[in-house]
Amino acid sequence: MRKELTSFFAVLFLALTVILGILLLSAKRQLLQVDRASEAEKEEKLVPPTEKKVAKLPAPRTYASPILLPAPKLKGSISVEQAIAERRTQRTFKNEALTLEQLSQMLWAAQGVTDAKTGKRTAPSAREVYFYSVYVLVRNVTGLQPGLYEYLPKQHALGDMNVADASTVFNNAGVEAGAKTPPVVVMLTAALDKGIEKLSAGAVTSAYLEGGHIGQNMYLEAQALKLGMVVMGGTGTAGQALKLDPAETMVYVIPMGIPAPAASPTVVPVEK
Repeated sequence: MRKELTSFFAVLFLALTVILGILLLSAKRQLLQVDRASEAEKEEKLVPPTEKKVAKLPAPRTYASPILLPAPKLKGSISVEQAIAERRTQRTFKNEALTLEQLSQMLWAAQGVTDAKTGKRTAPSAREVYFYSVYVLVRNVTGLQPGLYEYLPKQHALGDMNVADASTVFNNAGVEAGAKTPPVVVMLTAALDKGIEKLSAGAVTSAYLEGGHIGQNMYLEAQALKLGMVVMGGTGTAGQALKLDPAETMVYVIPMGIPAPAASPTVVPVEK
């Protein structure tokens, strides 16, 4: 009887030991989880919350008396295929004025509105963001005072930005030599933050692709008008010098004019 009681108490003690061990482990786990949660809460308080990027957009400009441009022509003298085949970059120009009609057609090809209801333009834009503004440095255009203008696509007009001696300011801003004398220089600037909501991380890539579309439109229009042009990435500090909106990044500088004949290569006689 005594042996049976001893065995019973031994088993009971062993069972209680196991149960107490399990309870102790469970309690330690719970304490560990509480400690981890507390540490995580402290870390969250130390790390500032991620703020949503606020888009940096250009301030809207208004012009009291926009200069209306001649209506663009929708039929040219050559086919698109011929313009593609003949298109070449032109870097030298005659010292002759462009007409207001020629300037009008070139600006329309760049960013003209082709559907008044939807606002669609001549060059495609991802999700119809339309990143670009078009500025025109005029040196020699018949019927137009020299100066700096903004092209207004919806009105097909020019807004005079009233920049004193704009050509000199531009020339002193580190631009390429080929942009310092042509009768017209078009500048394309992109508001890169404009597409953040619609395009997220792809906004910047989409903006630069759109610039390529605009440049090709202008090349083909120039060929159809028998004009010459070149797209330049060497923009220097022209944007800052001309006091354009800091939310805009200058992507292209585009000199244009009437093509000058290519210079004949100098032939050096060889002594026999």
